[in-house]
Amino acid sequence: MSKYLPISCVLLVVAVAQSSGSAASDASLPRYNLKVGQELSYTAQSEFNYGTGSSTASIVSREEYRAAVVRQNSDGGWHIILRTGQGLAQSIKGGKKSEEPMSYTICHFDLSPDGRIATNESLPYFSGPQAIFPRLPADPKSAADSWEGTHERAGTHSR
Repeated sequence: MSKYLPISCVLLVVAVAQSSGSAASDASLPRYNLKVGQELSYTAQSEFNYGTGSSTASIVSREEYRAAVVRQNSDGGWHIILRTGQGLAQSIKGGKKSEEPMSYTICHFDLSPDGRIATNESLPYFSGPQAIFPRLPADPKSAADSWEGTHERAGTHSR
């Protein structure tokens, strides 16, 4: 057995050097750093104006996001509960206005520090967690270049 000890020591040293080398380079990458009990709130509003003269109108779209970090996962990520709200209002020149009440959905998901989202049945196709937790660069080269995060299910891209 003693004749195998040097080889196993060399393999151990190589494995530790590789893992510490990647950990050192990963320290410069942007990563989420959430805490259990933390709440994040975002609101967004956009307005679309159309028409000419006396036939002008506008549509206002509203979105609300409230994310609650409820658990630290063993892999370093977090379990999050997300409430998403969407609403729409339309106004036409001359004072006519219609407004829909906000419509809310609730989902839960696991988020990794690099922004990967574990898919589950509660996630909506649109206006889900990828809207406020984009995928982050996978490696230093991607971070230095222009990186892009893609969420295939929702068809969204982040840069």
